[in-house]
Amino acid sequence: MLLKVYDKIRNLKMPEHWKEEGTEPPNKIAMQKAYQCCCYLYSNYKLKPSFIACTIISGIFIKYKGTNLCLVIEIDNEGFMGFLVNNNLKKEIVHNEEIKDVENLNISKCISIFTRSEKNKRTIRT
Repeated sequence: MLLKVYDKIRNLKMPEHWKEEGTEPPNKIAMQKAYQCCCYLYSNYKLKPSFIACTIISGIFIKYKGTNLCLVIEIDNEGFMGFLVNNNLKKEIVHNEEIKDVENLNISKCISIFTRSEKNKRTIRT
């Protein structure tokens, strides 16, 4: 699974019109941090990204989709990372964090909100 994520990140394609507008493709910093985040979330929480793409702000967008919530990560070419939990039904942000250092990745609040919602959905269905 992580090999597929690595390949997806390494082979991201940016729309041509973004290049014409001056947007830079994701660089090695963004790619490395994106992969580290995906590895961390998979290794610790068994979360698999549902969508990975370039962003118009010169970076990478990663989405983890749940039943009612989604976890979104944006990583720019300078290495800054934004994490947010979005309510898909209400179309509102539930929580967000900005993090610079992958080695000290402390996104426990985002993960707690996201995974707690998913566990509650599974419990209700059974």
